[in-house]
Formats: sequence, structure tokens, C-alpha cells
Amino acid sequence: MSSIEELSKSLVREYLSRKGLKKTLSVLDEEMPRNSQSISNRQILAKTMHIEYLMKKNKEDSVPLKTMIEVMTQYFVRKGGAVSTSGATDDKKRKSRPLQKNDVEPSRILVAMPPKATATTKKEDSLLFEDIEDEVDISPAPRLLQNSGFRGAGSSFQGVPIDLSTAMSLKSIIFGNAITFFNSEWQRQSFVFCDICNLEYGLVQFKGGPCGLLASLQAYVLKHLLFTEHKPRQYIQLINYFYSFCQHTFRFDERERRRALLDAMADILWQCGGGQRACLARVSSSEQRSFVGSVPGRYKSDRLTERLTLMYADTKADVATLLKNNISQFENSSGNGAILFLYCVILSRGLENVMLDMDDSKGRLMGMHGYCTQEMVNLIITGRASSNVFNGEIDLDTGGSKTSLLKGIEKRCDVGFLSLFEHYGSCQVGSFLKSPKYPIWLVCSESHFTVLFSSDVKILDDSKKRFDLFYYDGLAKQDEPIRLTIAMGGEGKHAEKDLIPPLELCIQTKWKRCSVDWNDTEPLL
Repeated sequence: MSSIEELSKSLVREYLSRKGLKKTLSVLDEEMPRNSQSISNRQILAKTMHIEYLMKKNKEDSVPLKTMIEVMTQYFVRKGGAVSTSGATDDKKRKSRPLQKNDVEPSRILVAMPPKATATTKKEDSLLFEDIEDEVDISPAPRLLQNSGFRGAGSSFQGVPIDLSTAMSLKSIIFGNAITFFNSEWQRQSFVFCDICNLEYGLVQFKGGPCGLLASLQAYVLKHLLFTEHKPRQYIQLINYFYSFCQHTFRFDERERRRALLDAMADILWQCGGGQRACLARVSSSEQRSFVGSVPGRYKSDRLTERLTLMYADTKADVATLLKNNISQFENSSGNGAILFLYCVILSRGLENVMLDMDDSKGRLMGMHGYCTQEMVNLIITGRASSNVFNGEIDLDTGGSKTSLLKGIEKRCDVGFLSLFEHYGSCQVGSFLKSPKYPIWLVCSESHFTVLFSSDVKILDDSKKRFDLFYYDGLAKQDEPIRLTIAMGGEGKHAEKDLIPPLELCIQTKWKRCSVDWNDTEPLL
């Protein structure tokens, strides 16, 4: 049960938000931070306050009031025989009247307990979610999510059990059917940091398969470790200073890594939700559920998906709180952290939206042998499951009157992408990925995803003729940092018959005619 103080603060926040008083709301959140009892969803707040009927009647007025405080104030003013002045012309037409059978008693409005259902409850008292749906911004949530029992980040972040339709759609988007499940490599993958000196920033991949997801998350972790507002400018300067004297090391403690991981996950989920909402899927502690009405042969139990509880948040702060409260489910070395995070990403984007993002509506996010498709990687790093890596969209003439729309990247991304396939002419990586906002790139080479990065943002303007990049492969069991020195204006040091490392070929798709010095590290062939 929410305290009266927290309910009051939630009502004030709802008022400030609906009135567009963003600066005042920001000050309130700073002076009185939200917590697990704060209610950020209007449906839940109306239900907790027992004013669903008042909200419905207000919605039916020709000039409805915008906020719950105004609705309740108007109610009490009417009960006192006065006429509200906030509704202008429309309010003049409203007359005080005796309490009707279906009105809400004043004593019920301020009681913060959920209504109890009884056998004699009348239809007009049992209001539906749709009754006030248009008063809350829930875009761009698809119908499948809207119909799955949306609950915002309420007093205790209460979630809803996943239903059969959502579970089937979720698995079908990943595998193409609802009877396949993740292989053992995925099932054993969680988010664990490396414990080797100077590589503490790296997430460890145990087996082949989920490298696309892990490298994508790794890129965002590095973004928060090196560049975000949590790092004072002096700290970054100190890192750069140590480059020259400490063999280019990166040292981060447990607190910094945990914070970067949480911020990275929140970034990705919030971006997938279009900056409007996000979903967190967690495994319920209850026994495995059985879906009533499931059709044999169409859905196969996997002992994980059926146990999911879905929790939704409509502010990024609430997303961060949800992740912090449930981070152990993603970090547990014997858990399914990678699978859960993929579920969160898909549900945050929306099941229908993911399908519409892809060139082929029957496409899927999982490739052969448990490898991540380009659609999965793009979904994580850009928020959209587009099938291509060029800028914008291309209408492909397939002959006759029909054209196929090929969907690429719509804007400059926080982290970038380089591909060996571009070297071989199989794809074109656009500038939105080649020149990201931060000097961090996923590298796709021979069906494996790794990460290149630098702490020097100046390399993005292509003005530097010599600079360092660091390379990290979570699967390679690195025992020391790999530093590559890039020099512009050369053709490399390789003889004609030498085998050129694929990583160098990927780098040269971004920095043409550069040479790569591995600095006494054995080149990766």
C-alpha cells in the first residue's frame, strides 16, 4: 500500500507533467527523488485513488479537465454546493446535485487500497483500461503490448505474467516458430566482467553464439565508462595522461562497472522504446506456469519463457530503478541473462514494431547455429531491427510494377559498426554507423562480433593522422589489452603474399589506405 505522502507526490507530478511544467517537475524530482513507491502511470494512480469513475465522467465532459487534482477538486467543490471556475464556459453549465448511486464517496478517494471485487459489482463500476486510454501517452507501443496488461512503473513495479500469445510471438520473432528455444551457449550466458588486470571493462563471452548481443552491450558499457556525464572532465584527462606512462591501461572498479552496465542497459531499452516506455522481463520465483489453451505442436515449453513477469516503465529513471532492482537476474553466472535482455529489448521495441522494422516481415533475429542476425544487432545498437547498415531506405526495383523497400539506419548512432563484408563488397556501411557520436565500433568479421574503441573523440573528425584504437574480444580469452596504432596515408606494411588480418581490412573500410601497427601483439588472423 502506498503511503499518503507518496500518493500526494505522485498526484503533484501528474499535475506538473500534464500542465507541461517540465522545469518545475525536474526540480521536484531533484528535491524529492522518486522511489519504489512512486506511481508514474495514470491508470494505476487513478485506480489506487479509487477515482476511475470520476475520470470517466470527466472524459465525457465537453471540456474535460486535464489533471487528477483538478478532477478531485471539482468533485469536492460540487459536493460543497459551489461551482468550479477552472472549466470556464463549460463549468457554468454544471450544477451541483445530490450524490448519485454511482458516484464515488469522498471517503473512498483518499484511501490507498486496491478496490475489492464483489459478486454484486455493477458493470458501470468495473471500468476498463480503454476508458481513459487516450489520456496517457503509450506510443509507440504495439497492440500486442497494449493488450498484454500494461502496468506502468507503479508503487511496487508490479508486473503481469506473460500470456501465451505474447510468448508465441516473442519466440517466433527470434526463431521463426514457437517450438524452438535457445541453444546451450545462450542459456549459459550472463553478464560477467573480466577479472584480468587492465581488461576489467570487458564482458566475458563463455561460448560462441551470443557475441552480437554481448558486443553491442559492451559498446554501450564503454560509452558510459569513458564518456558520459558520470565521468568528470578531469577524469577523462587523467586517463589520457596515463596513456603515455602506463602502457595505455584502463582501470575501473566494481562500482564503476556495475553503474556502467546498468546505464548501458537502460540506454538500450529506452532507445528501443522510442523514449516513451521500456519493458523489463524477469523470471518469476513461482513454479513454472502452464499456458491454458496452448496448441500441441505450436508452442513448446522451455521452462523460462512461461515464467516471465513483464514490468513496464514510462520514464527512463524508472527503467534504471527496475534494472537495479533486478540486476542479479542478468549477472547470475548460472542464469539466462543474455536471453532475458534480448526479451527486454524486443518487448521494449514492441513485437509488431520489430516485425515492421525488418525488410522481410517473416524475418527473424536468430541465425544459424545460434548466431545473431544483423537485425538483432541493429535493434540493440540503434533501437530498430532494420535489416541493413546503409543510411536511410532504398527502393529496390524488382521488375514490373513492384518495388521492395530496403530499410537501413535512420540517424547517427551513439556507437558505430564496421564489417568485413563491406571489404568484400557484400554490403555498404553508411556514415551514421561509420562516424558515430562516440569513438566505439562493433566489428563484424567472419560471423563474429567484437569491439574497437578509443577515448579520444577527436579521431571522429578524421583530422588526426595517427591515433590508437583498442580492441576487445570477449570470447578470445585475452590476457592483456590489444593496442593498435593507426597511421593515415600509408598502404600498410604487408608484402603482396602476406595474409592481411581481417581486423585490418575492417579498419580500412573506415580509414582508407591506413597502416595498422599491432605494437608487438601477435596479429589476429
